[in-house]
Amino acid sequence: ERQYEDGAKAALAAVDIYRERGEHVAEALALSTASRASALQEDMQKAASLAKEALQIFRDQGMEAGAAYANDLLSDAPYASMQQTGARLLIDEDMLAHIEISEMATQESLESIVATLHSFNSRGKCEHFKSIVIHVEGTPVPARLHSYAMATGTFLVGIRSLGLPIVSCCWGTISGPSWGLLLSGDYRVVAQDTLLVTPILRPLECLADLVGLHNYTQLTMEHGSISAPSLLEMGICHQVQKDADHVQKSATAQAKRISDFPVSSSRQTLTLMC
Repeated sequence: ERQYEDGAKAALAAVDIYRERGEHVAEALALSTASRASALQEDMQKAASLAKEALQIFRDQGMEAGAAYANDLLSDAPYASMQQTGARLLIDEDMLAHIEISEMATQESLESIVATLHSFNSRGKCEHFKSIVIHVEGTPVPARLHSYAMATGTFLVGIRSLGLPIVSCCWGTISGPSWGLLLSGDYRVVAQDTLLVTPILRPLECLADLVGLHNYTQLTMEHGSISAPSLLEMGICHQVQKDADHVQKSATAQAKRISDFPVSSSRQTLTLMC
């Protein structure tokens, strides 16, 4: 923190020097540096104010690259203090594997979860667990906080390759990679106050097969948001519960019911339900 404070002071001192000399581009660069340092100090208002000043100067000087950089600083200011967090894997007494995850999950935690599940899946016989429940907390963040496995969908490929039934549940604001986490479930439960942001960027190749061509067009082309009841009417989710606690309880109960069937029959059961 002391380094960030010293850096911010030095950048602001440079701003005053360049302003006196009339070197506007250098002034804007120093303002951008001060904005970044303020963001790292978690002073969001100051970071946004400095980024706005830099953006205006870059635009006045016709510096498109500088304006784009300052605009990115301005957009990232509310999220600058956020850091990636690890996803968690839990296996309960009913032999259900629970994955607690958000789109800020670290690469290491995602790789560890996939490796652990595959190691437990003894010779493909699923002896240690029968179903997977993915608990998705919708927290939109800039792309720089998305790990490679989250951004490219390789985490989902690793989970789906287990060949187990997956129940997904979500709450909060679903956008970006969170859409993939939600749609990866064979059975999907959504909280009533969930906000689902469209369009879906980098959609799954099989999205049209999952939701139908009409819904695919709406999800990938319209700019706006969709409510949980509307998602239920579209047939994309299967249940809407009132809050995060009820969503997770309902998803766990559904996964337990699915697990009562033999593993080899679970896929057919899910096909009939969906």
